[in-house]
Order: sequence, then structure tokens, then C-alpha cells
Amino acid sequence: MATALLIDQAKQEAFVNKVLGDTSATMTTILASIGDRLGLFKDLAANGPATSAEVARRTGTNERYVREWLGGMVAAGYVEYDPATCRFTFHTLPKI
Repeated sequence: MATALLIDQAKQEAFVNKVLGDTSATMTTILASIGDRLGLFKDLAANGPATSAEVARRTGTNERYVREWLGGMVAAGYVEYDPATCRFTFHTLPKI
């Protein structure tokens, strides 16, 4: 006789949410490291809102990769995108 396996739906959802959260945090950390190494954060902080092409030109990086990086940073909440101007803004910390 086969035994039915009962799955606790709440525990399953909590596990999946933890895995997705941890994966998202890892990817965000990797993207932040890339942005730091390439000077993308510094460029946005120093020069203000810019398109991906402007950031790429100023930092000597590939525009497509900068655009993808900016999209990831927008999704993570570190950068804001204004669709009216197609410009990205980095949220810097306030000076104390």
C-alpha cells in the first residue's frame, strides 16, 4: 500500500521565498561589485541623472552592458529610472 506524502504548503512557500530572496541578494551583490569596479556608481553620483549611453561613454564601458546593469540596479532599488527622460539616477546616502 502506498503512503501519501503530505506537503505543508506554508512551509513550502516559505522555503521558496527564502531561496528566491537569497538568490536575489547574491545577484544584487554581484551587480553592485561590478558597478563599483567599473566606476558606474561614482559616475552617476558625480554627474547626476544620465542615460545608459552617457554613463557608458563617460566610463569607457559597453552601453549594452551598462543598460543591463542599470536595469538590475533599478530592480534592486538602488537606482531610479525616469521613463520620460530615459535617465537613471543613483540614490546616494545623505551627508551627515
